Amino acid sequence: MVTDVNGNGLPEWGDSVAFDVSTTATNQPNVSLTCSQSGTVVYGAETGYYASYPWPWTQVMTLSSGAWQGGAANCTAKLYYFSGTSTINLTSMSFTAGA
Repeated sequence: MVTDVNGNGLPEWGDSVAFDVSTTATNQPNVSLTCSQSGTVVYGAETGYYASYPWPWTQVMTLSSGAWQGGAANCTAKLYYFSGTSTINLTSMSFTAGA
């Protein structure tokens, strides 16, 4: 967690998160994060976790959006990379972002 608004150590709406990415599969790993409430996607972001990524500020993701004004959401982060025109999924992790 990058910013823990209420200091409880748990990811919640309004907090900012980043991921500690390590893989030997590629030198250009990416992460996508999708959060849903009752099956409706309310947050989505993608970013690269490598030195030459042109938008490094996107590596910090704030858990809120115009569609997500509060409340808990189920989130899934996926680690992947591109190989030519293919997307290679490496792993994923899920967590609940509290209200």
